[in-house]
Amino acid sequence: LHYEYVQFDDAAQLKWFKRAEELGHSEAGWRLAYHYRYNARPPDHKAAFALSRKWAERGNVWAMIELGDMLERGLGVSKDRVEAMKWYEKAARTGKVFTMEQLSRMLLEDGKVSEAYVWAEVSSLRRKRVGPDKIKQSNPVDLAKRLSAKELKQAKKRAIKLDKEIPYIEPWTNW
Repeated sequence: LHYEYVQFDDAAQLKWFKRAEELGHSEAGWRLAYHYRYNARPPDHKAAFALSRKWAERGNVWAMIELGDMLERGLGVSKDRVEAMKWYEKAARTGKVFTMEQLSRMLLEDGKVSEAYVWAEVSSLRRKRVGPDKIKQSNPVDLAKRLSAKELKQAKKRAIKLDKEIPYIEPWTNW
């Protein structure tokens, strides 16, 4: 990481990310995947996907997010919404608010309003702990309007339970 943050030497950075990834360093693995996707010219989506899957399966949350995004967009692999949502949910269950919102959006697109509400509500609860002056709040109110009173009551209970199950992480590491 020294070459990424201190010296800004792309060739050295790539060399050390590859070496560290070979030695089993999780963060180097997802950063290498990120490099192949965003910095390589041309982008190598297949390599990025393979590395993202490898490190997501080993528990790296950033790799889970990248994998979900690549599956959703069909980069390096055929589009697979169901698999993308699986990886977004795994990342969301680690406390990543961004993926809670991604998951909520996809569930809503699939017509699963109650589940979309649950994830939007958990995301909103997380953001409210930080304060409205720090981070823009998620707003599950529009989704709540689309649920019956019974559905809303059940969804709120699920959201509160889920919020308690998921670890809370500080907002600057929350994305």
